[in-house]
Amino acid sequence: MDGIRNLCKDMCFNRVYNWNCIPKMILSNSVNSLGFDEDKLVLFYDSSALETGRTGIAICDDGIYWKDISKSPGKLSWDRFLNTEIYHDDHYIYFGDDEGIFAFRRDIELLVELLTTIKNSGKGDIKADRIIKVF
Repeated sequence: MDGIRNLCKDMCFNRVYNWNCIPKMILSNSVNSLGFDEDKLVLFYDSSALETGRTGIAICDDGIYWKDISKSPGKLSWDRFLNTEIYHDDHYIYFGDDEGIFAFRRDIELLVELLTTIKNSGKGDIKADRIIKVF
C-alpha cells in the first residue's frame, strides 16, 4: 500500500485531482462533505454535477471515503477495503453491500481500474500502522 501516492502522483484530469492539484474550493467542500482530513488526501474524484466537490470518492492515507447526493458519507479503512468486493454498473461504483456512489459513465472504468490496482497492490502486505507512507 506504500505505493498509492506514487500511483496517483500524476493523475490530475477531468474531475480527478491528486493532493498537489486540487482547487482549494473543491478541497474544502470535499473535506466538509466526505469527512476526511485534508492532509491525508491522495486523490479525489468529483462526481458533483457542478464540480463543487460535495460528492465523490476520496482516496486517503487512512482509507476510501465517498459521498453521494442525499446520502450519508461512507468510509472503508484499508483493512476493510482489501476484503471488500468492488463492482459497478453504468453509473455507480459499489463497495460490497454499501450503497453505490455515482460516477460519470466515461469515468467508471478508469476509477474501478484504479481502485482494483490499489486493492491488488495491498493484498498480502498490509500493515495497519503503515498503510501509506507520505512522500
